[in-house]
Amino acid sequence: RYGNPALCRSLALTAAQGLGAAWAAYLHPDDRARVLAAWAQLVRGETTQFDEAYRFTLPDGEIRSVRTQAVPIVSDGETVALLGIQIDQTAERRAEAERQLLQARLQHLQKHE
Repeated sequence: RYGNPALCRSLALTAAQGLGAAWAAYLHPDDRARVLAAWAQLVRGETTQFDEAYRFTLPDGEIRSVRTQAVPIVSDGETVALLGIQIDQTAERRAEAERQLLQARLQHLQKHE
């Protein structure tokens, strides 16, 4: 019913793409089943929180690493909304990958010394 405009902008989605289950089409294929299963458990009330890190493929093909945390808003025993936050971890993931690459190069150089 509601797509957060700031979230849609950060993921380069239109309002329609951010509504309902439309966002699931942009989940990275390797993460899709896991994330959708966890989301479905939250929506069905089987869990009280959603906390997943996954990759999201933007419409232009760019891949972002995000972490989403959400909780249900319950009224009269029924989930009426979901409240959450999404953190873009792309820069941190890229920096960590670069750090690991540099660490491996350093170890290789030390080995040759």
